[in-house]
Amino acid sequence: SSAIDEIARQLHAWIDRADAWVEEAARGTEPVDAIT
Repeated sequence: SSAIDEIARQLHAWIDRADAWVEEAARGTEPVDAIT
């Protein structure tokens, strides 16, 4: 159970970073190739 909770926290943090990258790419401040 605690292992699943830890994975969930890490996944949530990764999603937050991905959302930020998408927003930057949408503004054109960061090339998409640099994100992937």
